[in-house]
Amino acid sequence: MTKNITRTLMAATFLLSCGAGVQGIEAKKVKLASQTDLHGIWQSEGYGYVVETDSKNVTLYDVTDRVCVRSTEKAEQIKHYLQDTPPDVSPDKQTALFRTTLEDYAISLQRISNLPAVCDKLTPNTPQENFEAFVSYFETHYAFFDLYNVDWASAVAEKRPLVSDDTSDADLFAIMKDLMQPMKDGHLSLSATIDGEKKIYGPNRGIITDTLSQRAKAEGTDRKGKSDAFLKKYWLEGVGEKILNGDGELAAGFFIQYGMPTEDIAYIGFLTVAGFGNGDLLNERRDLAALDKIMDKALAKFDKAGAKAVIIDLSTNLGGYDFISRKIAGRFADKKRFIYSKYAADRLNAEPHKQYVEPYSTTGFTGPVYVLTSNATVSGGEILTMALRVLPNATHAGQATRGALSDVLDKSLPNGWKLSLSNEVYTDADGKKWEGRGIKPDLPITVFDPENLTQSHIEAVKTLITHIRQNH
Repeated sequence: MTKNITRTLMAATFLLSCGAGVQGIEAKKVKLASQTDLHGIWQSEGYGYVVETDSKNVTLYDVTDRVCVRSTEKAEQIKHYLQDTPPDVSPDKQTALFRTTLEDYAISLQRISNLPAVCDKLTPNTPQENFEAFVSYFETHYAFFDLYNVDWASAVAEKRPLVSDDTSDADLFAIMKDLMQPMKDGHLSLSATIDGEKKIYGPNRGIITDTLSQRAKAEGTDRKGKSDAFLKKYWLEGVGEKILNGDGELAAGFFIQYGMPTEDIAYIGFLTVAGFGNGDLLNERRDLAALDKIMDKALAKFDKAGAKAVIIDLSTNLGGYDFISRKIAGRFADKKRFIYSKYAADRLNAEPHKQYVEPYSTTGFTGPVYVLTSNATVSGGEILTMALRVLPNATHAGQATRGALSDVLDKSLPNGWKLSLSNEVYTDADGKKWEGRGIKPDLPITVFDPENLTQSHIEAVKTLITHIRQNH
């Protein structure tokens, strides 16, 4: 439904302790009580949702042909979007088009008279039923078994006999982890609390996380502490001091940083494409208002300095909202251009939905633009990469992105564990699918060397600056 904003912001919370958020404008909520056409039970086409609404509440069920689990956390998000962006309901009140805030892509909901029969009794919380729910979610929704050469049915048949009523949570988690491991999908994850300890597994965490995890394990230190220390060193010292010479500006809760590394070459880096307002969740309009102010200020600074080129650094971009990515790209666009299409692979006869980048109405820059990416450019950062690549004034440099473009589909298991998987297929303007491969740059530069992550990034930016000087 959206990119995984929760993980995006949690991964960058170290920055929020450094400064306050930016206030913005929020839309007036349309209360459920006034949306009488929406009251009732609805089933999504694809995505596996059944939504029940009345004048006050939203109840959400994750449903397949043999699973029904109530999802309280996701229901709150759905309620937010229903009130912020009320669905378009057909004249006969049988179809509703559900959208997230500031997005035009819609999920079709069909009215049903009763909950599906599978929901007559919620899926029990037993090891075997949790395993079967996990399996069924993948079978029903996952889009990329072929991409990763996975024979899911055979893999499941091998693991199923290992699960019984006596299977411990730790053993069940390990079995599920083994099934996920061959799919190097950056949006796959399983999260659980086992014996009071939070566990998260993802089969493709990227070069930075893998490198830092290996170091922490070898040293017997805390991985989270290593990650926080790296991000501070990378973002505040590496970019702020070494690249921008201590004369840059931090903005958007410190998720954006910009300045002039040389007298005529500009730089702007995005750590995320979300959280620009207050750094919290579900404040999309505030994020956009904050972004607009920051981009106006940054581009005015570049114009005043006479910048001949702009480096857009997405080397470490943890993702966020697609609409934010398109808005950023619009600041560098000369005219409306087709970027990509997307469709839900788990929806029968799904039609690809096209998305475009459009020039910003006032402040922009249409000179040479260089986009710097790496394996740590993921999710919404890859959408921004695609949006910039269609511009004739843009050059893509660095290393290939992660290759995790699908929005994250979150599912709840009966025991409360959370599964995230990919059910959407993105195709770029040239008809290429980058899922699992990563978007490959036109100008290869090593951005992150595991031997020295921070210094190699600094050197990559310097190499790019030299290239710009030689060519402009």
